[in-house]
Amino acid sequence: MNSEPKVYVIDDDADMRRSLRWLIESIGLPVETFPSAEAFLTQDPLTRQGCLILDVRMPGMGGILLLEHLKTLGSTLPVIMFTGHGEVPMAVQTLKYGAFDFLEKPASHQVILDRVQAALALDWRLRQKRAEKTDMEQRIQQLTPREREILNRLIEGHSTREMALSLEISDRTVEKHRERLIVKLRAKNQLDLVRRIVEHRNGD
Repeated sequence: MNSEPKVYVIDDDADMRRSLRWLIESIGLPVETFPSAEAFLTQDPLTRQGCLILDVRMPGMGGILLLEHLKTLGSTLPVIMFTGHGEVPMAVQTLKYGAFDFLEKPASHQVILDRVQAALALDWRLRQKRAEKTDMEQRIQQLTPREREILNRLIEGHSTREMALSLEISDRTVEKHRERLIVKLRAKNQLDLVRRIVEHRNGD
């Protein structure tokens, strides 16, 4: 798996590819360039981390088609669309397709770098969220059936007394299960436990 975040540049203009590579590498970021969307897709795009600078108009699969294709695959790679003069209305449409942002050529070096760094920050946050979700799913799978019952009742707002009565166990047993849930799911306290589970179930 390609684990190193990079800035990927797709543009059929060789001079533009070289210019963007020089600019982005000047601040210490790794760059990989491609002359076409098809060349970019020779490797599984879902393994790529970082962000993508994508030219709107290219021979073959254009930028918008590639953007749509990436979203269909489930890619969350932030995409910055690069457009020529007069293509702004088209670029605005790309935001509806999930583009992170669009820049009109020629864009200043500082604007390009600012948007690239913002896109990389977004990619990092998205990957962190996915990692946390996976970790939570694994922890929930390790709960005992009784712990799952207690957890579900906690989320529903049941009190210790109500849970004890409905499950025919003592208040202290409910409290012990709750304490183990807090430890197993790495929560700070009961409120944090409920918040984490609700966010997890909502996909936040």
